[in-house]
Amino acid sequence: MIGGFIDDHLVSVVNIASSQKDRLSHKSDIGISVLKEFWNMGVGSSMMEFIISLCRKDNFRKIDLLVNEENERAIKLYEKYGFIKEGLLSRDIQIDGVFYSSYHMGLKLD
Repeated sequence: MIGGFIDDHLVSVVNIASSQKDRLSHKSDIGISVLKEFWNMGVGSSMMEFIISLCRKDNFRKIDLLVNEENERAIKLYEKYGFIKEGLLSRDIQIDGVFYSSYHMGLKLD
């Protein structure tokens, strides 16, 4: 887990997970969150650039993530860095009794 700070305040968190199984060890799964009051300040872009460079340094060949299909801001950010939609998971998230689908997005690093 990696934190993004502005003036000693935690404003963003990124998590990276990977498997130790040989057949899955070439890829990482990531998640990213930015506090709403820090949107449109480049925080998400900075975190994405850092995480992509870290994954390249660690020789991952692919990065995967899930994003709520209605989160257009996040989808736009991911597409800006080359992620593509690879699938749709129906009823993936439940919030207050309402189901939402998630896009599975991926970025090939080679």
